[in-house]
Amino acid sequence: MATRPDCAALTGANPVQTEMRRLECALEGAVVSIGRDDLPAIAKAIHVVHEARQETEQAIAAGSWKPALGEVAAFVAMDATFHHELEALVIAAHANDHAGSAAALGRALALCQACHTIYRPAPRP
Repeated sequence: MATRPDCAALTGANPVQTEMRRLECALEGAVVSIGRDDLPAIAKAIHVVHEARQETEQAIAAGSWKPALGEVAAFVAMDATFHHELEALVIAAHANDHAGSAAALGRALALCQACHTIYRPAPRP
C-alpha cells in the first residue's frame, strides 16, 4: 500500500495558499480513507488544515492578505461555512459513519468550487 503524503509539509506563497494546498491533500486523503474503510485517518488529515486556517485568520485580521476578488467579510463567512462542513466530516468519521462522511465530504467539495468561482482569479490562458 502506498504511503500518504505529509499534508502538513505543504506550503504556499502565502497563508491561504498553504491552507489550500494542505486542504487539497487532506480532502484527497479523505476520499482514500473512505474507500479504504479507514475513517479515523480523516480527522488527522483535517487537523492539519485547521492549523493552517489559524494562520490564514491571522493574516486576514492583520490585513496582510485579502482575496484577489470579492470582499473579505464574505470570504470569511464562506470560509466559516466550509470549515463547519469539515467539522461535520470529522464528526461522521469519528462515528464510523461512512454515508455521513461521504455526504459531508461532498458538501465540502461543493463549497470549494463555490469559493473558487467567486474568489479565485481565472487561470491565465
